[in-house]
Amino acid sequence: MKTFQVDASQGVQAQSISVFHDARDRGLTIIPVLNKIDLPAAQPEQIAAQMQSTFGINPDNIIHISAKTGQGVEDILEAIITRIPPPIGSATAPLKAFLFDSFYDRYRGVISLVNVQEGILRKGDKITSCHTRKKYEVTELGIMYPEEVPTDSLRAGQVGYIACNMKESSEAHIGDTLHRVGEPVEPLPGFQPAKAMVFAGIFPVESSDFPKLEESIKRLTLTDRSVTVQRESSAALGQGCRLGFLGTLHMDVFRQRLEDEYDANIIVTAPTVPYRLIYRDNKEVFVSNPTEFPETADSTCKVKEIQEPVVKASIIVPEEYFGDMMELCFSHRAEELDHRYLDSGTNSSGSSRIMLICTIPLSEIVTNFFDQLKSRSSGFASFE
Repeated sequence: MKTFQVDASQGVQAQSISVFHDARDRGLTIIPVLNKIDLPAAQPEQIAAQMQSTFGINPDNIIHISAKTGQGVEDILEAIITRIPPPIGSATAPLKAFLFDSFYDRYRGVISLVNVQEGILRKGDKITSCHTRKKYEVTELGIMYPEEVPTDSLRAGQVGYIACNMKESSEAHIGDTLHRVGEPVEPLPGFQPAKAMVFAGIFPVESSDFPKLEESIKRLTLTDRSVTVQRESSAALGQGCRLGFLGTLHMDVFRQRLEDEYDANIIVTAPTVPYRLIYRDNKEVFVSNPTEFPETADSTCKVKEIQEPVVKASIIVPEEYFGDMMELCFSHRAEELDHRYLDSGTNSSGSSRIMLICTIPLSEIVTNFFDQLKSRSSGFASFE
């Protein structure tokens, strides 16, 4: 199930399109919601027509709400009951549980949030992970209501939490399948381990503070298993750590938490992306640190090919800024540019909006691309 919310004053954004197609590809039931209808600039009828032309959503199925005033919120709860099909699963089948989130508790270790697809999960059961093959014993389980409410069991179709003496967050892989020991099952499809795509070095301002910084990073990664950590030494900055993140926003949040929660005084290097080096003997090596990059201009270099990560980007912008966006994309090595009109003047300014789609190297957007995007579009462009 996915509630698909669109701002009644802003309309469809680039991230809205990405979220919609991701939910549809996963076969989720989508409940379209138009939020902020209480704002003076809200245009619910025009934005509903925009959602229809962009996604093929019937305007009659769109729920109009205001989260601020509470108007229409009950209709969402009613739609969840009437539109979402009941879970399919047999209580007599072997246990199969989908791990979709986790958090760290200093007393109980890692708490995993699971959706029981089939079978029954009880306290004391011995379970194992399809991905890591590690075994655990369930010491506590229950449902979120919305706080933790302990229960004796979780049955097929239920969503709840389990504590099983899992010591590190890195053991709880999102998308993993859990099953009872001795009763193997087919893993649920779609599991992919988190992969760091943006790397940066973090160094203490005072070199003597490195042990404290390293300990702070270790504590933070207990609640954020997607961060990769590796020691790094710099001739200019001294001892530090090289961290891998899912993206630049993830990096900024982690840095802010280091400074706020652990009072860390740090220096963060410019973000980089991983490159794949293919040698003449077909050996492949991933490099994320610029100091480890080989000198390709040297005639003795055995590197045959260098590959860099690229992303398929979507930019939604008013028509009058389209030329500036094209120039921005071309200046950042964008390729395969395509565009289409989303509407015909349904927004508050009365101008049409265009969705620009292109393929652009990740290294071009991890620094100041987003700032330039907002600057050149006077803040009206959205990027995904």
